[in-house]
Amino acid sequence: MRVLCVLASFAVASCVSDSSTVQLGAFGGRVEVCTVSTCGCPPGFAGAACEACSAGFFKSGHGSGECEACPHNASSLPASSSVHECLCDAGFSAALGGLCTACEPGSYKGYHGPGPCTACPAGTSSPRGATQLTSCECRAGFSGYSASGCTGCAAGRYKNESGNAPCTLCPSDTFGEDTGHVAAASCLACRANSSTWSLAGQVGAESCLCNGRFSMLGGVCVPCARGKHCPGRNEVLDCPSNSHGELGLELAAECECNDGYYRNATRCLACAPDHWCAAQAMTPCRHDSSSAPLSTSADDCVCVGGTQLVA
Repeated sequence: MRVLCVLASFAVASCVSDSSTVQLGAFGGRVEVCTVSTCGCPPGFAGAACEACSAGFFKSGHGSGECEACPHNASSLPASSSVHECLCDAGFSAALGGLCTACEPGSYKGYHGPGPCTACPAGTSSPRGATQLTSCECRAGFSGYSASGCTGCAAGRYKNESGNAPCTLCPSDTFGEDTGHVAAASCLACRANSSTWSLAGQVGAESCLCNGRFSMLGGVCVPCARGKHCPGRNEVLDCPSNSHGELGLELAAECECNDGYYRNATRCLACAPDHWCAAQAMTPCRHDSSSAPLSTSADDCVCVGGTQLVA
């Protein structure tokens, strides 16, 4: 039996064999006539009305078959007629003829079609399957995002997570030595008896200065020397004139006046005649006794005017 094949709205149904044409009435037109078994839709079309395969589907053969879905992570235009028209989605790539796989971390692909993933700029990274350049953010240990990439955190700073935030300063009393650090543990503690004096983000061990009462000797903070006082920050000063100091003094006021001198505010002054001076104080001689300047003891006071010392 032969039948007239029903044409779709876009007239794409056709016969492939065992066909003939007949006259269509008075209009003079002709139509192809074929057996039912040979009627079917061309590649890219399917269904009773031979409608185009939807985007993401294809049909490669001629006939009554259904449209097939593209492989995972790939899609196609409507009316696609081959699996090769299924191209990798944005964020995915494949070797020729291979399956589409997600772009590796640190790369991206922003378009649908063939082609490799593009590496992120220097110092940046992206999640797997990234689809745009803006997915590339500064890696841990890097900051200062720009089109050319990110730079390593400066010495004395660190950054422990990805993103475009600035690096964090090493806390006070610590210092950094290298760039690109990712953890606070990279900030090294100052040596004993030294500090950064409340400054953060310091670079190098030399940023740690001796605390008060200590001075630097061979890279180590040691007690301030005798006859000196050390206010801090590696500063070493002599005790004031006519005074002396023991180990580890911080302030000039801690230096003691020598015997024969007394303290007057911050100065050590010479002991006056008829007085004796010890323990930083000036004491007058006994009645009817006298002493020379710079006397250091009550024994330096001698009787005058025919008097004598009565025990």
